[in-house]
Amino acid sequence: MRGKDTAFYCINLSPTMATRYYKRQPSLLVSLHMSAAVDTIDHSTLLNRLSVGFGVSGSVLTWLKSYLTDRYQCVRVGQASSSPTLCHTGVPQGSVLGPILSSCYISPISFTANTFGIGIQQYADGTQLYISLTPTDMHVRQSLLVNCLSALHSWFCHNGLALNSTKSESFLTGTRQRLHTLPPTASPIIAGTPIPF
Repeated sequence: MRGKDTAFYCINLSPTMATRYYKRQPSLLVSLHMSAAVDTIDHSTLLNRLSVGFGVSGSVLTWLKSYLTDRYQCVRVGQASSSPTLCHTGVPQGSVLGPILSSCYISPISFTANTFGIGIQQYADGTQLYISLTPTDMHVRQSLLVNCLSALHSWFCHNGLALNSTKSESFLTGTRQRLHTLPPTASPIIAGTPIPF
């Protein structure tokens, strides 16, 4: 939704979070923000993901390949403009397909999060992870989240994407009484950078 920030999406994350809140289960949410995600998407990787992961084939796949390749861009400031440059990566910004193609490109990260038992909600340029906490298993659950974040960081690097730790956020949610039962909680860390509450 245009004009909505990460906090909006975290607060309105899912019925799962609402259920956890009403069951008085504290949760830790981490909102990951990607830097220039639409600019760095590798075309051949995207087309392969669309084909293998989503079953796109035939003329639709050919059309998408045509849509992505042989695109040029330039920068205009006032009356001056740069020479056109061939775009080897990225999807057209401001297009209807841009966010959809971005979401398809990052879709494999849901498998990674699920492997660690971490809940996930994805958007075109952001991803929210969430995990419930109890005083008895909090350190184990946080360890799962740390391992998941490390695996996701590796996946992003391997796929030409970068997480923006300065725009990423973390939140502890729950009733005041339940949050007071938790031991001190360390901020999640992405690539050596703490994501403060």
